[in-house]
Amino acid sequence: MRQQRSPKVAVPQAGAAPAPPGPGTASAPPVPSLPPDPSPPWARGVARVAGAMMVGGAGLNTYMVIARPASYAGMGAWFQGVSPWNLGPLPDLWTATFGRHPRVWVPLVGIGFEATIGALALSRDPRRRVAGLGGIAAFHTGLLGMGLWSWALPWLGVLVPAAVVTARSGAAPSGDGTVRVTG
Repeated sequence: MRQQRSPKVAVPQAGAAPAPPGPGTASAPPVPSLPPDPSPPWARGVARVAGAMMVGGAGLNTYMVIARPASYAGMGAWFQGVSPWNLGPLPDLWTATFGRHPRVWVPLVGIGFEATIGALALSRDPRRRVAGLGGIAAFHTGLLGMGLWSWALPWLGVLVPAAVVTARSGAAPSGDGTVRVTG
C-alpha cells in the first residue's frame, strides 16, 4: 500500500520576512498598537479587581432582580442592623425606593451604574479608568453612609491612591505650560 505524500508547505524561518500574499488574497492592514500604559502596575491591578467586582455585582443584581426582587425590601432594615449608629431616614428611603420598586431602581443603580463604572475601570485608556475608579470610590462612599465602614474604608484606601496615580501618569506637561493628556 502506497502512502500519499502531502504537498510541501513552506515553513517560515525565525527572523525571515513573511512571504507576500499570493494573487487573489487580501492582506489585512496593520493594526495600530496602543501606546504603553503609563500608570503603575499596582494601580492597573486595583482597577482590574475593582472593575471586575463591580461588573460581577451588576451581574448578581441582574439575577436577583429577575429571580428574587422582593429580597431588596429588607435591606434597609439590614443596613440599620449592621450600622454602629442610627442611619436616620436612610433605611426608610431604601424601603421606599429599592424595596417597593426594585425593578426600577435596581436596573438603574445596581445594574446600570455598577456595570458602567466597572467597565470604565477595566478600560485600557487611563482617562476612562480614572472615571471608573472615581465612580467606584463614589459608590463606596455611599456605602459609608449606609454604615458599611468595614467594607468601604479598605476599598477607599486603595481606590483613591490608584485613581490619583493613574490620573497623574496620564497627564504630561507640555513646553507651553499647558497640560496635555497622553494616550
